Amino acid sequence: MADSNSNIAIIEDTSSATNSTPSIRASSRKNRVYVFRDFLLKTYGNHNNGSADCLLKPGAVMLDVAGGKGDLSWLLLNADGIESIVLDPRSLASANHLIRSVHWLEEHPKEAKLRAVPSRLTHQPLAALVPMIIEKRDQRRQGQIADRQDKEFLEPRHLQLKLDTALVEAIRQSIQEESVAATNRQHCPSTWLRFWDANMKSNCGQQVTASEPCFLPESERHQEVDAEQTIQNASEAWGLLQRIQLIVGFHPDQATEACLDLAVLLKVPVAIVPCCVFPSEFPDRRLEIEQENYDGAVTRTTTRVRDYHQLLLYLQQKQPKLRKDTLAFHQTETSRNIVLYALPEEI
Repeated sequence: MADSNSNIAIIEDTSSATNSTPSIRASSRKNRVYVFRDFLLKTYGNHNNGSADCLLKPGAVMLDVAGGKGDLSWLLLNADGIESIVLDPRSLASANHLIRSVHWLEEHPKEAKLRAVPSRLTHQPLAALVPMIIEKRDQRRQGQIADRQDKEFLEPRHLQLKLDTALVEAIRQSIQEESVAATNRQHCPSTWLRFWDANMKSNCGQQVTASEPCFLPESERHQEVDAEQTIQNASEAWGLLQRIQLIVGFHPDQATEACLDLAVLLKVPVAIVPCCVFPSEFPDRRLEIEQENYDGAVTRTTTRVRDYHQLLLYLQQKQPKLRKDTLAFHQTETSRNIVLYALPEEI
């Protein structure tokens, strides 16, 4: 439908992100990631049917931008077999809170079955995923899955970088360099090596934390993950970037617009749930507005992007093919539930 305040066509789905009404507990802050996971799997293909056009299926590689504690990537990796790479300048927390819950639910199957029911007040979204998580764990133990058989549960890989215009431009120049030189894709372009070395030096000896409104405080981050999960090699990082099939961001804050830029550059679909606007950090964002005068003439003006609704329109103006949907949890000022996304055929 056409929006009266802009010159873009907004493609809006009429179907909701989930069919069942979640309980208050299921819609709590820590559980909203489950709603986003459901949306991603439903939108980008049911990986369980093995269809050829399925994007998210075992073996797929996804980039989880500003992934915070890494819960979304952990769930996709351990329940769905999807390699989700967390791109975040902050140190990741361990998944001990998830692992403890999985162990408890596994040991209490009757209670787990009750907590898996969405309409119950005690609904715990993780309970519905425990059978899948346990099955994947047992398959690794039996050698049916070759990936890290010595691990009970898998920790997502971590690219400790900030997604901003500098990173996008470094990747752009590296792709151009690689194309002109016709180099082997297994080797890093020199532009990428320089960018990587500079960022690794800046990270060395620093504990990167975040104080923005939507970021979790350090007190909630618990124990850090094993250092082996943080990618230290420029060639490995470059190789992973070439394999990305989907870019997602759940409340990615300052990285929101850069998610779109990187998706266009890599020619992959994207799904983002914008939240905070940060107008002082992005003063050049301009929203185009059309106004019809009394004589029927149309006047086009621009205004700075200062609030959430303007941010949504701005992002849709930037990428007119973006679709819009609503995630099935209650929206607040600090937890927005609108998802903007593009399908593979629309890239």
